[in-house]
Amino acid sequence: MKMGGLRMRMPWTWLTFLVGTLAIAGVPPFSGFFSKDEILLAAHEAHGVPGHEWIWLIGVVTAGLTAFYMFRLYYLVFTGESRADHHTRDHIQESNGWIVTPLVVLAVLAFFGGAFGLPDAYGALARVPQSNSLHYFLQPVAASPLHEVDASTEFGLALSTTLVGFLGIALATLFYYARRDLPAKIAAGIRPLYELVRDKYRIDDLYDALIVQPLVSLSRTVLARGVDQGLIDGIGVNGVARAFIATGDRVLKFAQTATRSRICSGCCSAARS
Repeated sequence: MKMGGLRMRMPWTWLTFLVGTLAIAGVPPFSGFFSKDEILLAAHEAHGVPGHEWIWLIGVVTAGLTAFYMFRLYYLVFTGESRADHHTRDHIQESNGWIVTPLVVLAVLAFFGGAFGLPDAYGALARVPQSNSLHYFLQPVAASPLHEVDASTEFGLALSTTLVGFLGIALATLFYYARRDLPAKIAAGIRPLYELVRDKYRIDDLYDALIVQPLVSLSRTVLARGVDQGLIDGIGVNGVARAFIATGDRVLKFAQTATRSRICSGCCSAARS
């Protein structure tokens, strides 16, 4: 990571990015909070789907990981000291209005967008009937099952997932803002596991050894040398060229010699007459 410290140099980008990070992390009252909880609530209440409890649990853990890595990204990019070289640092500036304006629009929608599809349980608190207007608007063309869920259950699930999200934010704040030295120390303490995860469990190396390298070797030996160089170039192109050269050298040269002899004979006859 060669960024860091961009908050003061790019204030509008920083603010809109922070709003988007809060929304993706599922912090209330941002739009991501409501969309995340509606998805997890549907998984929790999908009793007809085998293993739906595990699906809900995986979703909750994923929500915590999302909050963690989004705030990790935020802290590494916008806080602390800049890790860019002097040449790059001198050219860092806020983007122009054509780029910043869409970011502001998206940030505003990320903040207020949840109100356009406010779940009915929350709308009941504000005494707004059918507050999930987007759901009811799409129901005729994209019908989705309706679950009769107690408000206490919905609020309880929302509270649990929100706490998991805040836990992810807290860990990211600890590791990448308050104690930036901790990630390196933890990585050093579990070096083999860290390197295994960092290298994506060596899946890329295995794929390269089993798939990529055999295909490259096949392409070089069979396709490139055999088909391209041997068949196409050797026979199709160079072979035809050699055939024409041989024909010209062995056949056409005699026709040229005979023609030249007739011309010379004609010239000599004319000279004698």
